[in-house]
Formats: sequence, C-alpha cells, structure tokens
Amino acid sequence: ATNNKCVDKDCSKITTPCPCNKDLGCFWDTTFGANGACVSGSFGGCPLMDVVVLVDGTTSMKSAFGRHGSGYQAVMEFLRDWAKTLPLSGDSGKVAGSVKVDNGVRVGVVQFAAQGRATKSGPNQGSGGRVTGLLSELGADLDYQEAKMIDTKEAYITGALKLAQDMFTRPERKKVLIVVSDSIIMDAGRDEANAAVSALLGVGVNVFGVLVRPAAAFPPTAGTARNAMLNLLSDVRDEHFLDAQMKDLKSILNTLCDPSKQFGRLISSAQGSGALKPTQPCPMYFERNSCNKDAACRWSASLLVCSDSACLRHCDEAVCKADTSNLCQWDTTKGICYKKRICDHVISECAADPGCEWKAAESVCVERRCQHRAEAGCLNDPVGCVWNSKSDHCIPRTCTYSDKDACNLDVTCAWDAAIVGTQAWTSCVEKPCTTTDPTKCAKDSKKCEWKQNRCQMKPCVQHFDEKTCDHDEGCHWDVSESPTMCGEKHCRKLKAEGSCNNDTKCAWNSTNNLCKEVICSDLGEQCACNDRDLCTWDTKNSVCKSVDFGGCPSMDVAVVFDGSGSMSQSFGRHPHGFYAMVESLRDWFKTLPLTKEAAGVATPGAGARIGLIQFSAANSALKTPPGTGTGGRFSGSLAELQVDLDWHEKNYAMKQTYISSALQSAGLMFQSAAASGRAKILLILTDG
Repeated sequence: ATNNKCVDKDCSKITTPCPCNKDLGCFWDTTFGANGACVSGSFGGCPLMDVVVLVDGTTSMKSAFGRHGSGYQAVMEFLRDWAKTLPLSGDSGKVAGSVKVDNGVRVGVVQFAAQGRATKSGPNQGSGGRVTGLLSELGADLDYQEAKMIDTKEAYITGALKLAQDMFTRPERKKVLIVVSDSIIMDAGRDEANAAVSALLGVGVNVFGVLVRPAAAFPPTAGTARNAMLNLLSDVRDEHFLDAQMKDLKSILNTLCDPSKQFGRLISSAQGSGALKPTQPCPMYFERNSCNKDAACRWSASLLVCSDSACLRHCDEAVCKADTSNLCQWDTTKGICYKKRICDHVISECAADPGCEWKAAESVCVERRCQHRAEAGCLNDPVGCVWNSKSDHCIPRTCTYSDKDACNLDVTCAWDAAIVGTQAWTSCVEKPCTTTDPTKCAKDSKKCEWKQNRCQMKPCVQHFDEKTCDHDEGCHWDVSESPTMCGEKHCRKLKAEGSCNNDTKCAWNSTNNLCKEVICSDLGEQCACNDRDLCTWDTKNSVCKSVDFGGCPSMDVAVVFDGSGSMSQSFGRHPHGFYAMVESLRDWFKTLPLTKEAAGVATPGAGARIGLIQFSAANSALKTPPGTGTGGRFSGSLAELQVDLDWHEKNYAMKQTYISSALQSAGLMFQSAAASGRAKILLILTDG
C-alpha cells in the first residue's frame, strides 16, 4: 500500500502465525528456527536441504524454447523466481561448510558444457561458488551465470559433478542435485562420470534429471539424450527423471516438495526414512489419520481431503475459546488457535466420547477406528475398515495380521497369498462360515451351507480374491453389496433345465448339465438369436450380437492399459485395481462380436479384433511374446485373448506411469494388421 503497487505475495514478510495461516498460499512452519516462520505453502513439506542445480550451457540452449526466446535465459529466470518463494535458510554461503544450519533450504548453481569446462561463481561473487540461503547471494550467482554462458556445441558434465560434490558439506541436511539439459551429455555413462556420480551417491546425494525440449513434439535426439541422462541419476532412475517442455520447468521447481508429485514424493520424505515433516501444509496429508493428528488440520469425510482447521482463522484468544463448534483451543506458547486434538481425554472423558476408545496398554485415549459416514472414506482408510452396505456403517476389519502364521492361527481368518495390495495385512482375510451353530449358519445362506454336520463355505465363496474368483467359470466377484465376495453366477444358481431355459439370459448345457450365461455370438441361427432379449441379429453379416454392440462396425481396438504401481490399490469395492481392470476386460470380450479368427489373418471377417498393450516403466511396452496367445497382435479369438489376459496378470509391471512406448507399439500394431474397411480405435485405461 505504501507504493500503491500490486506486488507478488511474499509469505516470508509475514512475521506472526495467525496472519500467515489466514493468508491463502502461506503456511506457518513451526519447525523453522526457534519460533517458526511463514513460508509459501508450496514448500511447506521441504525438509532441511541443500539443492545444487546443474544447468546446461551449450549452444542449443540459446535457441528459442516455445515462447521463451532463449532456453538458457528461461532456466535462469525460472530459478530466480523459484528462489524468491523458497524457504531459504537465511545463511550466507561463505560459511556454508563450517556451520551447522538448522533452517530451510540452501541453493547452489553450476553450469556445464564443453569438456573440462564447468563454472560456478567466483570467490568474490555472490555465494563464492557455494550453496547459500541468502536470496541476495543466490541472485548474484544467477547474474554471474547469465553473463558467463559457456556456449559450446557439446555437453560434458563430469567437471560439474565434481564441483557439486564440493558444495555438499553438511551431513545433517538432505542433499538434492538437479540436472537441467536439452542435450546428449557426451560423457554420461563413461568411467569418469560414473565415478563422480558414485561419489555423490556415496554421501547421500539424491540425483534428479530434467530433459527439457522446445515444444510438445520430441526432437529426433530425445531418446539418446534421455538414455544418457539416466546414467547420472539415483535409483530408481525412471522415478528421478522427467521429460518436459521448457514451460513446465517452473511447475517442476515449484512442486519440488509436494509429496503428490513425482520428485516431491522422494524429496519431501525425511532423510533415511519415508516419514514426512512433523508439520506440513494440510493438503499434503493424503489420509485421514495423519491429517487429524495435526492440530492445524481437519479431514473431510465427504470430499476425502485434508484442509486447514477453521480454528486457524482466529487470531484472538477469546474468539478462539468461544468457537466451541469447531472445538478450538488457544496455544499460549505459540499464540495460535488450534483445534482440540481428537480424543485428547482422560479415561473418564474418553469413555463418554463415542468416537474414542481407551488403550489400556498405552494409557492413552485414541480415535476409534473406522468412524466414517461415507463408503469411499471407509474403504480408503489405511487402518483397515469395511463398509457394511446393509447397515450403512463403517466397521473395523477383523483380520489385520501382517504375518501368515499369526493370521492362520486365528480361526476366523485365512491367509491368501493371491491377494496383493498396498497394506501389509492385505493377504489376511476374514474367513466366513466358522460357526458351529446350524441356525447361525443358515442365516448366512449367501455364503454358507450346513453339510456333513458343519458349516461350510459355498464353492465360490472359497475364492477370497477377485482374480481367482473370476477365473472360475461358475463364479463372479459380486460388488452389488459390501463387504464384497465371490458369488455364484446368476445362471449357475438355476439347477433345473426348465427354470434355466425360461430365463432369457441363460441356456442349459446338456453336456455338463449346467445352466450358463448366453453368449450371443455363439447363437448361429436368427430365430435362436431373436429369442434372447439381450441379443440382436445382424442381417448384413449374418451374425448374432449383444444388443449393446449391435451398432458396432467391423473394427480393430488397441487397448492400452495402465500397469503402474498405483493400480494395485483398492478401487471402491474392488480390492485390487489392476486385477479388476483385467477381469472387466475378460467379461467385455465375452460379449463383444469378435471375428472368431486367430491373430495374423490377412483379411479378417466381420466383427471386432482386440490387441492388448500394458504400459508402466519408461521405454517399455508389454505385449504377449510370439507363441503366447495373440503373440502381441490383433485377434478375434476369445481363447487367444483369454491367454493374453492371463499373461498380463502374471506379468503385472508395477512401475511408474510412462505411456509413450505403448503408444508407439499400438501404432505398429495398427500398421502391421492393416485391413481395409475396418474402424481403428485406441482405448487408453489409466488411473492417472
């Protein structure tokens, strides 16, 4: 207001907690210094760390990158803007090696280009070629690098790696090295560079790489440049690498401590462990328990997000204490209004609070498990909860053993190694039908039956996981209610031929004396086809189709599906996303009007052909190998496609999420199977 100008927000100018917490985008970091400090919310998850940025100073970086007239200048300005919002330590680089620094972030900059030429600021310039926590010194370092661009054709990085190692002097701080380049780094992978990288990794440096490009299209050298840069990075290398347009570099820098981002997930974790900082911006908590443990935050059961507590907006002690609806209390030491910690009770108060329970072993009152009012929050609670759809209540999971022997010792639990997921207890499941009372057994008739003088699970119920369940021809994973279970298919429940044939969805199989679901494409006569409500006769091609696909042309469909690690988590009532996706494809194929022709037919007939490609790791697209199923080709044979699905389930990648190789593979699949008059469809299935 003094200069009557609109200026960028600077959280560091706010000196007290309450105005900081009230300001959208700012966060009062209680771990910063003796009394805390106001920092940008984007960097609230940053640990104590030193960051060295190695910037490519070759001639190619002088070129225009999108709307930036010079790529090199764009990097320098991005670093300058980034530094202004970082929670810098405030310590001079001139004492960086000799003094322990307990605050914030320090940054150093090194330029690399020609062999034997790597530059950092001189002894009397800025930080003196060290990491610094002073914005003025870092600004001078960037001025120096801007004025001293090396500007040579080829890029060599060994010298810069050695300079960077000298900058990392404090063992108690997280160490991050970021390489920014558009070039093929000529010495990457060579002995001297490998030795420099090993030395950095040996002192705990986390090495990341960003390969920048001018536009959305990849240049011809992109693959070679990428492979060269990967030689420099920490393991897992794909997770420490990003390929981005220059315009996206600013976002990469600004989310460096965001645990929901690729680099941020690795950087924001505490050194040597996966634990986050004791306090962090509320949106950086991704599950209910950790959110509610932070007195500044509250968890929304309906939105499944963590946000600031309303108490933080109260800057006056009296107003804070008067807000009983939000359970606010004043912290006299910090001068902050926090929400009262959930279940912060003595034993008598704990017993009176329906949301709490007393843990006698620890003599502490804790939040009662599974107090969710919505199914989504219940099923996503990492402590292990089950949604009962009949009563609309969230209840604690009974079998939470992470050890196989302990699980099997409990008569109500069973260990099923086929069940995989993100929790240690995922394979330990509740075993139904353990009662010795025939009356109780009969009450659970959907799962149990009284036979041979004991309560036994019905055949399908014995499959505890979705994959094994759907592989049994007579069973299906029933998500119509929760808890989910493996149940008998609708038609299989009809045991008499008459009742089976009276159901238009079913048909009696005289060979096996079983009632099975009708597959329209198996009906070769028009009358038999039209007798079924779910089928329609295609007069042009003289085939029977499901009514859902009656309008489909002859087509080739390449299904490119996500095999990344995130797909192993539960998705609603499906305990494992990847297997649920594969089994959904299996059911879909049974109803599609397939050509019924094997892969490799030059002139396919009417109907659909399917090709399957799994994507996950960078530079890797998974297809069935020659001799297995379709051999990685389009096929109209249900049997071949079933083999492909089985192969993909056994070869679930569980890596990061990279799709470019799979898209290239899909393009080659269409080219090699070119046939006139067929629609070409690319279907991408992913969770992110």
